[in-house]
Amino acid sequence: MKRIMSLILFISLLSAGCTSLEEASDRAALVIAARDGNLSMVQSLLEKGVSPDVRDSDGVPALMWASEGGHIEIVRLLLDKGADVNAKRIKDGTTVLMETAEEGHTDVVKLLMERGAEVNAKRTKDGITALMEAADKCHADIVRLLLDKDADVNAKTKDDCTTALMEASDEGCVDTVKLLLDKGAEVNVQRTTDGTTALMDAAYGGRIEIVRLLLDKGADVKKKAIINNVEFTAAGFAHSHRHLDIVEMLEQAASKDPVETATDRYDWIALSEVINLTNAQETYYAMEATFCDSLEELEHNSGLEGEDLKISPEVTAIIEQADDNGYVMKTLHEKGKKIYMSRFSYSQNIHDEGEPEISEIEDGKVKVLKGAMGPNR
Repeated sequence: MKRIMSLILFISLLSAGCTSLEEASDRAALVIAARDGNLSMVQSLLEKGVSPDVRDSDGVPALMWASEGGHIEIVRLLLDKGADVNAKRIKDGTTVLMETAEEGHTDVVKLLMERGAEVNAKRTKDGITALMEAADKCHADIVRLLLDKDADVNAKTKDDCTTALMEASDEGCVDTVKLLLDKGAEVNVQRTTDGTTALMDAAYGGRIEIVRLLLDKGADVKKKAIINNVEFTAAGFAHSHRHLDIVEMLEQAASKDPVETATDRYDWIALSEVINLTNAQETYYAMEATFCDSLEELEHNSGLEGEDLKISPEVTAIIEQADDNGYVMKTLHEKGKKIYMSRFSYSQNIHDEGEPEISEIEDGKVKVLKGAMGPNR
């Protein structure tokens, strides 16, 4: 495979212009040697006069190949020979520093910065920075180096305003989150696409230590994101994956000024159960009683038992639309002031248990229809 890649590179360099066969061969050889960590070959080719800024057919400079591979002596040699430390990959504007930060080569990152690499350069296509790349991969040592060189801790991507703190919180990078917060990372930035925050990312992933760190820095538990037309707080995200310890922590943080009604919180419980049923193969044939028992248990554990509870029409409508490989979640029974949901399949198994009941939503009310389920519905 390497031979084929080398041949393609050689041909592309030869056809790039009025390039002699020998010159094209040397340029291709330098890129390959830098990529493979062949120091002696790189040195020989540079002494022969090959440019240290030579690129491959995709516009990737030799310096980036060497840096990405962690070949620090080759990186140093190329820089000594005048290679552009801020060279970018042509197709997307990725810099050598960004690529190296993502790969986690701390010593190479340090060398690049010593030679003048721009720490706040942004990738052309999306605005990602070297700090975001390092934060996303939990490379705390590199994050520290970048911050010490005044990397913008609150830089945002072009498409959705994601920050390094969001990336680190989502991936569970505790040490990185601490570094970013200590440098003044804004904790309540929301993505423009859906409104999610670093706290929501951490709550969703069950990152309890990061949730604690963010709360200590003033993270707003009341902020809401909109996912599939449903509003979620951080507690809602935690509910959806049953991170009950995080739910409790968030609710304690919000206890002085509660903003969620009992119905709001019951919605989270209901949606949490829907998600778990949808994602678990063994629950595809879960029956009404099992589901209702599960909701009652969640209701009891959440401290809402005995309150005036129901699933809101908005959430019920979303549950009505949930469809996965021929399985449809439906609202079925109303018990007092509580509305419960069940999951029925179109298989014979369910019909063996009796006639299913399907509900519709009309003007916010549940209308129960008997015997309406079918595979073509």
